[in-house]
Amino acid sequence: MIIDLNEKNFKNEVLDGKKPTLIDFYATWCPPCQALHPIFDALEKKYGEKINFGRLDVGEAEAVASQYGVMSVPTLIFFKEGKEIKKIAGLLSQDALEKILDVF
Repeated sequence: MIIDLNEKNFKNEVLDGKKPTLIDFYATWCPPCQALHPIFDALEKKYGEKINFGRLDVGEAEAVASQYGVMSVPTLIFFKEGKEIKKIAGLLSQDALEKILDVF
């Protein structure tokens, strides 16, 4: 299940979460973000046992996006033990993202 993140639940779901979390920082008006959604869904199905997946609308949670330096969308940020481990800006293929996730 992909978690719908916002400013209220971000700390609990991501920073205090038990599992590593991959977050899709997106905007509703962004075509590359929309293209990433089915890829992100497929990744969640494959890796959801060991990694949490979340989406955060940068227009609705500007403070969180700003805090993590999200300057463009889509941006994926991987968190482990409450810390940012890796940031990826732009649209990548499912294969490229799987190679990154396989390391974790």
